[in-house]
Amino acid sequence: MTQYDKSVTVKWAGKMTFIGEAQSGNTLTMDAGKGNGGLGLGHSPMDLLLMGAGGCASIDVVMMLQKGGRNAITDCSVQVSGNRATEMPKIYTDIHLHFVVTGKGLKDSAVK
Repeated sequence: MTQYDKSVTVKWAGKMTFIGEAQSGNTLTMDAGKGNGGLGLGHSPMDLLLMGAGGCASIDVVMMLQKGGRNAITDCSVQVSGNRATEMPKIYTDIHLHFVVTGKGLKDSAVK
């Protein structure tokens, strides 16, 4: 059996609502939109996938730029966009991340 570093549990809570729980014990509610049989009680899993990609990449960007204290970052944001397949399963066929990083003394080459 394969060993994994991370795992989460997702439990159905009725209709199209699901509760995700991380190893830390933190939870979040996911729900389909009202047009898809959900109640709109939480983020859609597909939105969370984009948010997770953006959060993960942003942490890497900030950590790399802060490494050694060479760059004073004042802000970092990322717009994450994706295209989904039109047929089930409606997976993301491509995802694009556009970063805007600001700071004092930041070099374009470091940000790129």
